Amino acid sequence: MNAVAREPRPITVAIVDDTEDLRFLLRTALTRGGMEVVAEAPDGRTGIEVVRETQPDVVLLDLAMPVMDGRAALPRIRREAPAARIIVLSGFGADLLSDELLALGADGYIEKGHSLSRIVQYVEDAATAPGVTRPPGPILRLVR
Repeated sequence: MNAVAREPRPITVAIVDDTEDLRFLLRTALTRGGMEVVAEAPDGRTGIEVVRETQPDVVLLDLAMPVMDGRAALPRIRREAPAARIIVLSGFGADLLSDELLALGADGYIEKGHSLSRIVQYVEDAATAPGVTRPPGPILRLVR
């Protein structure tokens, strides 16, 4: 019997951010990094819906968005996709927010000011990190 080797499945990502140009840049960088962007949403409410439908490996979630912000959407996204790694991608400093975001269900945080290549690497690290747990476990942090 011949065993057929299968290609590893790419990491799937949903991007929830209200800035269309940033979603485009992230989608392009993640795709070039071998990942598959399976959904995009311009606000938290739509983000909850697309995450429920697509069940991505990773959700990139902005905090400041219209309709429903990332803080409000985060616990609902966590319930809809319990296996997903949720990474908050925001312009706000992580030091003040990381404990709150961890309690809401985030697995990591990265500031928008980092290079696209660093964000892609962070997404890959989060998707493949063993043993990341939710409260009271550790949050993935970006080391500057």
